[in-house]
Amino acid sequence: MLGISGIELQERLQELDISLPVVVMTAYAQIGMTVRAMRAGAVTLLEKPCEENELWDAIRAALAQNAKQRETQSRCRELQQRIDGLSPLHRNIMDWIVAGRSNKWIAEQLELVLRTIVTRRHEMFRQMQADSVAELVRLVIEADTRPRSHVPSSDES
Repeated sequence: MLGISGIELQERLQELDISLPVVVMTAYAQIGMTVRAMRAGAVTLLEKPCEENELWDAIRAALAQNAKQRETQSRCRELQQRIDGLSPLHRNIMDWIVAGRSNKWIAEQLELVLRTIVTRRHEMFRQMQADSVAELVRLVIEADTRPRSHVPSSDES
């Protein structure tokens, strides 16, 4: 390629947050270049000349990795939409449940009766499509959410 190496192109795509499966082919494989390519997300590095079936295997692996990555991203977007659809009260309740707080503790913090928290908790679980606290925690982790509301630490309670 003229003006830019394949590794430089791969790094630029990474900087632009463009995720494409990359198979690097080079006639001059060096450890530093290989490390750079792999850090930038290359599926593999092949040395020229390579066998045709070796190249096809690398392409299939790259496409499979890309399909799995797209599936994961789609799942994260779906879970994030569920979280974004929660009301601020439901979101606070979810954050506190994930932090291990009891219904009673949450009711005290929000100055609401326990029955209200139980009802809102049930609504939140339904919206999140979770059947247990463990599943709720897994969904929140899978969505890779960042705290949007303040959840007091143990020191603040």
